[in-house]
Amino acid sequence: MRIRITPDYYPLPSQRAFHDAGPLPITPNIAGSHVRYRAYVGGIGSGKSKANVAEALRWAATFPGCSGIFVSPTLQQLKKSILVEFREECRKANGFLISFNKSDWYAEFVNGSTVWFGYAEEPDSLRGPNLSWFGFDEAGQVRDDGEAFQVLQGRVRDPRFPQGGWITTTPRGRNWLWRFFDAKQDPDGKPLEDAAEYHLTRCRTEDNYNLGADYVRSLRGSYVGQFAKQELDGEFVTFEGVIWPGIADVLERWPEGEKARRCGAGVDWGWTNPGVIVVCKQNNAGKLYVVDEDYATERPVVANDGIEDWVTVAKRLQQAHGIEIFYCDPSEPENIRSFQRAGLHAVAADNAVIPGISAVAAAQSAGLAFDPDKCPNLRKELEAYCWKRGRDGKIRNDEPEKSADHGPDALRYGIVGMTGGKRDPIKPQTSIFYR
Repeated sequence: MRIRITPDYYPLPSQRAFHDAGPLPITPNIAGSHVRYRAYVGGIGSGKSKANVAEALRWAATFPGCSGIFVSPTLQQLKKSILVEFREECRKANGFLISFNKSDWYAEFVNGSTVWFGYAEEPDSLRGPNLSWFGFDEAGQVRDDGEAFQVLQGRVRDPRFPQGGWITTTPRGRNWLWRFFDAKQDPDGKPLEDAAEYHLTRCRTEDNYNLGADYVRSLRGSYVGQFAKQELDGEFVTFEGVIWPGIADVLERWPEGEKARRCGAGVDWGWTNPGVIVVCKQNNAGKLYVVDEDYATERPVVANDGIEDWVTVAKRLQQAHGIEIFYCDPSEPENIRSFQRAGLHAVAADNAVIPGISAVAAAQSAGLAFDPDKCPNLRKELEAYCWKRGRDGKIRNDEPEKSADHGPDALRYGIVGMTGGKRDPIKPQTSIFYR
């Protein structure tokens, strides 16, 4: 007997486009392109979870013996959303699901296919056996700079079956999800080498013709502005939690031939996360310009084998712009001493977060401008640099998210240093370099 999977699933045009981008198209006479990673990004009620479960069940039925995983941001969301949808669809496909282990969060189908359930609060818990697929529900709510998504990418490696992963979510500002699927950028802000492997499908709330007109009309009446664009139109917007709204919109080059009153640079150390140097100039009227940047991961501070290091980069930027002082993240004093030993005027920056945010806001009010060509990574991070939210989802306004903060931190250090913030000079250790 042939078991019907999702028997009453009649996909919306957007859901159909989402499915057709994978190896199991549902449109007649359409060959699936087998895009490896897909995102179905939509407003409230746009059928995201149903599309997620439908894709998983079709995958499990088509490739007997394959394994996959459903993931939600938290355990509670897993129980209340994707698990509810999964059980409902399996009930309709009577006979396909044969067991569900509540203690191990593991389900088995009649044809030997299996599915696990997990949540993204602890990304390392998602590591494990080889999988063929993953379905990540409401992934936009995860604020881990894409770590859970990247862990899942590493698990999709079972060579016996097609491999892929998909995301269904309402967007949450221009975060990691936006970078991967809309901007086509890696976590460092660089263009994805395999950008063609990422496919984005959008759906507005009113595109779901199964919703009542009165319901949609009431939402449109109460949701306004940026919130409506995000929650109803499924757009990646600069949301209300952004710390410096519009800061990167003022694009202006440093006037050619003009002498700077001062020039400084903020330095944020990194290794797995990007390290950053942001260069600022100030004119005689006090206006600040961000004139250059350098971003890199896994770059040493000092190297002896010909690899470009941060000392070399700092000297090059100093030569190009006349940098007088490097205001450095004080958490790595030995890195600062390495700059000093190389002859660079480096000091420990004042890293008090809220005063630093206030200093940048004051500079923004005074006309802070960004070179349109020289600081793309910083500008992208500034669009996603947000305040943390409490457990109730409300913006706290007392601490930034630890995401998209590498360039903003360097910017804070530089601007606070150049506008009179306190700083610790970090005296160099006694050595052959200092006597």
